[in-house]
Amino acid sequence: MSSSQENLITILKKRVHKKLSFIDIVSSILQLNYDAAYRRVNNKTSLSIDETVILAKYFDVSLNRLYNVGDKSSISISQTSSINNEEDLELFFNTSFDNLHPLLKKESVNICYSAKDLPIFYLLNNSKLSKFKIYVWLNLLDTTFSISKLSFDKFNPSDSLLTAAQKFGSTYSQFNIKEIWNENVLNRTIKQIYHFFEIGLLSLDDALIICSELEEIVKKIEVNARAGKRLDTPKKTLFTLYHNEIMALSNTVIVNTPDSKKVFSPYLLLSYHIITDPETCNNFQDFFEKQLESSNLLSSSEEKGRSLFFNKLYKIINRLRTRLKIDDQLPLI
Repeated sequence: MSSSQENLITILKKRVHKKLSFIDIVSSILQLNYDAAYRRVNNKTSLSIDETVILAKYFDVSLNRLYNVGDKSSISISQTSSINNEEDLELFFNTSFDNLHPLLKKESVNICYSAKDLPIFYLLNNSKLSKFKIYVWLNLLDTTFSISKLSFDKFNPSDSLLTAAQKFGSTYSQFNIKEIWNENVLNRTIKQIYHFFEIGLLSLDDALIICSELEEIVKKIEVNARAGKRLDTPKKTLFTLYHNEIMALSNTVIVNTPDSKKVFSPYLLLSYHIITDPETCNNFQDFFEKQLESSNLLSSSEEKGRSLFFNKLYKIINRLRTRLKIDDQLPLI
Protein backbone atom coordinates (compact mmCIF):
# COMPACT_ATOMS: atom_id res chain seq x y z
CA MET A 1 0.00 0.00 0.00
CA SER A 2 1.25 3.55 -0.75
CA SER A 3 2.75 5.68 1.96
CA SER A 4 0.08 8.31 1.21
CA GLN A 5 -2.70 5.87 2.08
CA GLU A 6 -0.82 4.84 5.20
CA ASN A 7 -0.51 8.49 6.19
CA LEU A 8 -4.21 9.03 5.54
CA ILE A 9 -5.22 6.11 7.76
CA THR A 10 -2.91 7.38 10.51
CA ILE A 11 -4.47 10.85 10.33
CA LEU A 12 -8.02 9.48 10.36
CA LYS A 13 -7.32 7.26 13.37
CA LYS A 14 -6.25 10.32 15.36
CA ARG A 15 -9.68 11.86 14.75
CA VAL A 16 -11.57 8.97 16.31
CA HIS A 17 -11.98 8.61 20.05
CA LYS A 18 -9.97 5.73 21.50
CA LYS A 19 -13.12 4.13 22.93
CA LEU A 20 -14.65 3.78 19.44
CA SER A 21 -13.83 1.16 16.82
CA PHE A 22 -12.11 2.80 13.86
CA ILE A 23 -12.84 -0.24 11.68
CA ASP A 24 -16.56 -0.08 12.51
CA ILE A 25 -16.62 3.61 11.60
CA VAL A 26 -14.86 3.03 8.26
CA SER A 27 -17.22 0.12 7.58
CA SER A 28 -20.22 2.37 8.16
CA ILE A 29 -18.89 5.31 6.12
CA LEU A 30 -17.88 3.23 3.10
CA GLN A 31 -20.80 0.80 3.47
CA LEU A 32 -18.48 -2.19 3.58
CA ASN A 33 -18.62 -5.34 5.67
CA TYR A 34 -16.27 -5.58 8.64
CA ASP A 35 -13.72 -7.79 6.85
CA ALA A 36 -13.44 -5.44 3.86
CA ALA A 37 -13.01 -2.43 6.15
CA TYR A 38 -10.42 -4.33 8.20
CA ARG A 39 -8.33 -5.04 5.10
CA ARG A 40 -8.30 -1.37 4.10
CA VAL A 41 -7.45 -0.15 7.57
CA ASN A 42 -4.67 -2.70 8.02
CA ASN A 43 -2.92 -2.17 4.69
CA LYS A 44 -4.18 -5.37 3.03
CA THR A 45 -6.30 -3.63 0.36
CA SER A 46 -5.83 -0.26 -1.32
CA LEU A 47 -8.51 2.37 -1.00
CA SER A 48 -10.11 3.38 -4.28
CA ILE A 49 -10.08 7.04 -5.30
CA ASP A 50 -13.79 7.30 -4.46
CA GLU A 51 -13.26 5.71 -1.04
CA THR A 52 -10.36 8.06 -0.31
CA VAL A 53 -12.47 11.10 -1.19
CA ILE A 54 -15.43 9.86 0.89
CA LEU A 55 -13.24 9.36 3.97
CA ALA A 56 -11.48 12.68 3.49
CA LYS A 57 -14.80 14.52 3.25
CA TYR A 58 -16.23 12.73 6.29
CA PHE A 59 -13.21 13.51 8.48
CA ASP A 60 -12.62 16.89 6.82
CA VAL A 61 -9.04 16.10 5.79
CA SER A 62 -7.37 18.14 3.04
CA LEU A 63 -6.18 15.77 0.31
CA ASN A 64 -4.27 18.66 -1.27
CA ARG A 65 -2.14 18.94 1.84
CA LEU A 66 -1.82 15.17 2.26
CA TYR A 67 -0.67 14.59 -1.33
CA ASN A 68 1.26 17.89 -1.62
CA VAL A 69 -1.00 19.20 -4.37
CA GLY A 70 -1.34 22.95 -4.93
CA ASP A 71 -0.64 25.59 -2.29
CA LYS A 72 0.53 23.89 0.90
CA SER A 73 -0.56 26.92 2.93
CA SER A 74 -4.23 26.55 1.90
CA ILE A 75 -6.79 24.71 4.01
CA SER A 76 -10.32 23.49 3.47
CA ILE A 77 -13.05 25.34 5.39
CA SER A 78 -16.82 25.36 5.39
CA GLN A 79 -19.14 28.21 6.23
CA THR A 80 -22.58 28.81 7.64
CA SER A 81 -25.34 29.76 5.22
CA SER A 82 -26.03 33.42 4.53
CA ILE A 83 -28.98 35.01 6.35
CA ASN A 84 -31.40 37.15 4.34
CA ASN A 85 -34.75 36.62 6.07
CA GLU A 86 -36.50 35.10 9.09
CA GLU A 87 -36.42 31.58 7.63
CA ASP A 88 -32.65 31.80 7.10
CA LEU A 89 -32.19 32.98 10.70
CA GLU A 90 -34.19 30.02 11.98
CA LEU A 91 -32.07 27.70 9.84
CA PHE A 92 -28.92 29.26 11.33
CA PHE A 93 -30.12 28.52 14.88
CA ASN A 94 -31.12 24.95 14.01
CA THR A 95 -27.88 24.23 12.13
CA SER A 96 -25.81 25.71 14.96
CA PHE A 97 -27.66 23.54 17.45
CA ASP A 98 -27.00 20.48 15.27
CA ASN A 99 -23.28 21.33 15.30
CA LEU A 100 -23.10 21.52 19.10
CA HIS A 101 -25.66 19.06 20.42
CA PRO A 102 -23.88 15.80 19.38
CA LEU A 103 -20.86 16.92 21.41
CA LEU A 104 -22.89 16.57 24.62
CA LYS A 105 -22.39 12.82 24.30
CA LYS A 106 -18.62 13.22 24.45
CA GLU A 107 -16.56 13.58 27.60
CA SER A 108 -14.31 16.53 28.45
CA VAL A 109 -15.62 18.93 25.80
CA ASN A 110 -14.86 22.58 26.47
CA ILE A 111 -15.48 25.84 24.64
CA CYS A 112 -13.17 28.88 24.49
CA TYR A 113 -14.84 32.17 23.55
CA SER A 114 -12.99 35.40 22.74
CA ALA A 115 -15.92 37.76 23.35
CA LYS A 116 -15.81 41.04 21.49
CA ASP A 117 -19.57 41.23 22.17
CA LEU A 118 -21.76 39.57 24.78
CA PRO A 119 -21.79 35.92 23.64
CA ILE A 120 -24.85 35.24 21.52
CA PHE A 121 -25.90 32.28 23.67
CA TYR A 122 -26.75 34.53 26.62
CA LEU A 123 -29.13 36.54 24.44
CA LEU A 124 -31.27 33.63 23.25
CA ASN A 125 -33.90 32.98 25.87
CA ASN A 126 -37.56 33.69 26.48
CA SER A 127 -37.18 37.44 27.03
CA LYS A 128 -37.89 40.79 25.43
CA LEU A 129 -34.12 41.24 25.01
CA SER A 130 -33.95 38.02 22.97
CA LYS A 131 -36.83 39.18 20.78
CA PHE A 132 -35.14 42.57 20.39
CA LYS A 133 -31.84 41.01 19.22
CA ILE A 134 -33.72 38.98 16.62
CA TYR A 135 -35.48 42.20 15.57
CA VAL A 136 -32.10 43.94 15.21
CA TRP A 137 -30.55 41.10 13.21
CA LEU A 138 -33.46 41.06 10.77
CA ASN A 139 -33.22 44.83 10.37
CA LEU A 140 -29.55 44.45 9.50
CA LEU A 141 -29.78 41.35 7.31
CA ASP A 142 -33.23 41.41 5.69
CA THR A 143 -33.60 44.37 3.30
CA THR A 144 -37.36 43.97 2.98
CA PHE A 145 -37.78 43.87 6.76
CA SER A 146 -35.59 46.97 7.20
CA ILE A 147 -37.47 48.97 4.56
CA SER A 148 -40.79 48.20 6.26
CA LYS A 149 -39.76 50.31 9.32
CA LEU A 150 -41.75 47.94 11.52
CA SER A 151 -41.73 49.11 15.13
CA PHE A 152 -40.54 46.69 17.78
CA ASP A 153 -43.92 46.56 19.54
CA LYS A 154 -45.51 45.24 16.31
CA PHE A 155 -42.80 42.67 15.66
CA ASN A 156 -44.11 39.10 16.02
CA PRO A 157 -41.50 36.48 15.11
CA SER A 158 -42.72 32.95 14.50
CA ASP A 159 -42.90 30.50 17.40
CA SER A 160 -40.59 28.14 15.52
CA LEU A 161 -37.92 30.86 15.25
CA LEU A 162 -38.11 31.66 18.97
CA THR A 163 -37.99 27.95 19.85
CA ALA A 164 -34.96 27.39 17.61
CA ALA A 165 -33.17 30.35 19.18
CA GLN A 166 -33.85 29.19 22.74
CA LYS A 167 -32.82 25.60 21.95
CA PHE A 168 -29.51 26.77 20.51
CA GLY A 169 -28.89 29.20 23.37
CA SER A 170 -29.51 26.64 26.10
CA THR A 171 -26.99 24.19 24.64
CA TYR A 172 -23.98 26.40 25.43
CA SER A 173 -24.44 26.23 29.18
CA GLN A 174 -24.01 22.45 29.16
CA PHE A 175 -20.31 22.68 28.29
CA ASN A 176 -17.30 23.75 30.33
CA ILE A 177 -16.58 27.33 29.25
CA LYS A 178 -13.66 29.77 29.19
CA GLU A 179 -14.54 33.32 28.13
CA ILE A 180 -12.42 36.45 27.71
CA TRP A 181 -14.24 39.81 28.00
CA ASN A 182 -13.37 43.49 28.11
CA GLU A 183 -15.29 46.63 29.13
CA ASN A 184 -16.69 47.01 25.61
CA VAL A 185 -18.53 43.69 25.65
CA LEU A 186 -21.95 45.40 26.00
CA ASN A 187 -21.30 48.29 23.62
CA ARG A 188 -22.95 46.87 20.51
CA THR A 189 -26.16 45.93 22.33
CA ILE A 190 -26.22 49.28 24.15
CA LYS A 191 -25.85 51.18 20.85
CA GLN A 192 -28.57 49.07 19.22
CA ILE A 193 -31.04 49.83 22.01
CA TYR A 194 -30.38 53.54 21.77
CA HIS A 195 -30.43 53.60 17.95
CA PHE A 196 -33.87 52.05 17.61
CA PHE A 197 -35.18 54.22 20.45
CA GLU A 198 -33.74 57.34 18.82
CA ILE A 199 -35.38 56.66 15.43
CA GLY A 200 -38.73 55.97 17.05
CA LEU A 201 -39.01 52.22 16.50
CA LEU A 202 -38.46 51.26 20.15
CA SER A 203 -40.57 52.73 22.94
CA LEU A 204 -39.10 54.02 26.20
CA ASP A 205 -40.94 51.35 28.20
CA ASP A 206 -39.61 48.52 26.03
CA ALA A 207 -36.11 50.01 26.02
CA LEU A 208 -36.05 50.16 29.83
CA ILE A 209 -37.32 46.57 30.11
CA ILE A 210 -34.58 45.43 27.73
CA CYS A 211 -31.99 47.31 29.84
CA SER A 212 -33.22 45.53 32.96
CA GLU A 213 -33.06 42.13 31.26
CA LEU A 214 -29.55 42.88 30.03
CA GLU A 215 -28.56 43.80 33.57
CA GLU A 216 -30.02 40.53 34.88
CA ILE A 217 -27.94 38.55 32.40
CA VAL A 218 -24.79 40.34 33.54
CA LYS A 219 -25.68 39.70 37.20
CA LYS A 220 -26.11 35.96 36.55
CA ILE A 221 -22.76 35.84 34.77
CA GLU A 222 -21.13 37.63 37.73
CA VAL A 223 -22.60 35.06 40.12
CA ASN A 224 -21.37 32.21 37.93
CA ALA A 225 -17.93 33.80 37.65
CA ARG A 226 -17.73 34.06 41.44
CA ALA A 227 -18.63 30.38 41.80
CA GLY A 228 -16.44 29.23 38.92
CA LYS A 229 -19.34 27.21 37.52
CA ARG A 230 -22.78 27.63 35.98
CA LEU A 231 -25.09 27.65 38.99
CA ASP A 232 -28.10 28.29 36.73
CA THR A 233 -27.84 24.88 35.03
CA PRO A 234 -28.43 21.34 36.36
CA LYS A 235 -24.98 20.10 35.23
CA LYS A 236 -23.11 22.89 37.11
CA THR A 237 -20.56 23.02 34.30
CA LEU A 238 -17.26 24.86 34.84
CA PHE A 239 -17.21 28.56 33.98
CA THR A 240 -14.01 30.61 33.91
CA LEU A 241 -14.10 34.30 33.02
CA TYR A 242 -11.12 36.53 32.17
CA HIS A 243 -10.71 40.25 31.56
CA ASN A 244 -8.32 41.45 28.85
CA GLU A 245 -7.86 45.16 28.26
CA ILE A 246 -4.87 45.15 25.90
CA MET A 247 -5.66 42.63 23.14
CA ALA A 248 -8.40 42.75 20.50
CA LEU A 249 -11.16 40.17 20.97
CA SER A 250 -12.94 38.71 17.97
CA ASN A 251 -16.01 36.59 18.87
CA THR A 252 -14.06 33.51 17.77
CA VAL A 253 -15.30 30.25 19.29
CA ILE A 254 -13.04 27.20 19.74
CA VAL A 255 -14.66 23.86 20.53
CA ASN A 256 -12.25 21.30 22.02
CA THR A 257 -13.07 17.60 22.21
CA PRO A 258 -10.73 14.75 23.28
CA ASP A 259 -10.01 13.85 19.65
CA SER A 260 -10.38 17.07 17.66
CA LYS A 261 -10.86 20.84 17.58
CA LYS A 262 -13.29 23.01 15.64
CA VAL A 263 -13.10 26.78 15.22
CA PHE A 264 -15.98 29.10 14.38
CA SER A 265 -14.46 32.32 13.07
CA PRO A 266 -16.86 35.20 12.26
CA TYR A 267 -16.59 36.95 8.91
CA LEU A 268 -20.03 38.58 8.57
CA LEU A 269 -22.89 39.24 10.99
CA LEU A 270 -24.03 35.80 12.23
CA SER A 271 -21.85 34.15 9.56
CA TYR A 272 -18.91 31.94 10.46
CA HIS A 273 -16.09 30.09 8.75
CA ILE A 274 -15.91 26.62 10.26
CA ILE A 275 -12.34 25.32 10.49
CA THR A 276 -11.35 21.76 11.39
CA ASP A 277 -7.79 21.65 10.02
CA PRO A 278 -5.77 20.48 13.07
CA GLU A 279 -2.78 22.75 12.53
CA THR A 280 -4.92 25.84 12.02
CA CYS A 281 -7.14 24.99 15.00
CA ASN A 282 -4.03 24.58 17.15
CA ASN A 283 -2.87 28.02 16.00
CA PHE A 284 -6.19 29.51 17.13
CA GLN A 285 -5.91 27.71 20.47
CA ASP A 286 -2.31 28.89 20.95
CA PHE A 287 -3.38 32.48 20.33
CA PHE A 288 -6.27 32.10 22.78
CA GLU A 289 -3.77 30.88 25.38
CA LYS A 290 -1.65 33.98 24.70
CA GLN A 291 -4.73 36.12 25.31
CA LEU A 292 -5.23 34.32 28.62
CA GLU A 293 -1.63 35.07 29.62
CA SER A 294 -2.29 38.81 29.31
CA SER A 295 -5.72 38.59 30.98
CA ASN A 296 -6.87 38.95 34.58
CA LEU A 297 -8.84 36.08 36.07
CA LEU A 298 -12.30 37.19 37.21
CA SER A 299 -13.54 33.83 38.45
CA SER A 300 -13.48 32.21 41.88
CA SER A 301 -11.46 34.15 44.48
CA GLU A 302 -10.64 37.32 42.49
CA GLU A 303 -13.28 39.37 44.33
CA LYS A 304 -11.83 42.88 43.93
CA GLY A 305 -11.02 42.65 40.23
CA ARG A 306 -14.37 41.00 39.50
CA SER A 307 -16.35 43.66 41.39
CA LEU A 308 -14.52 46.52 39.68
CA PHE A 309 -15.10 45.00 36.26
CA PHE A 310 -18.80 44.24 36.66
CA ASN A 311 -19.50 47.59 38.32
CA LYS A 312 -18.24 49.24 35.12
CA LEU A 313 -20.74 47.21 33.12
CA TYR A 314 -23.62 48.15 35.44
CA LYS A 315 -22.65 51.83 35.10
CA ILE A 316 -22.78 51.52 31.31
CA ILE A 317 -26.32 50.14 31.49
CA ASN A 318 -27.38 52.82 34.00
CA ARG A 319 -25.97 55.58 31.80
CA LEU A 320 -28.11 54.29 28.95
CA ARG A 321 -31.20 54.29 31.18
CA THR A 322 -30.55 57.88 32.18
CA ARG A 323 -29.98 58.99 28.59
CA LEU A 324 -33.16 57.27 27.40
CA LYS A 325 -35.26 59.01 30.06
CA ILE A 326 -33.71 62.42 29.40
CA ASP A 327 -34.13 62.14 25.63
CA ASP A 328 -37.73 61.01 26.01
CA GLN A 329 -38.55 64.25 27.86
CA LEU A 330 -36.92 66.57 25.33
CA PRO A 331 -39.33 68.80 23.37
CA LEU A 332 -39.89 67.95 19.71
CA ILE A 333 -38.80 71.43 18.59
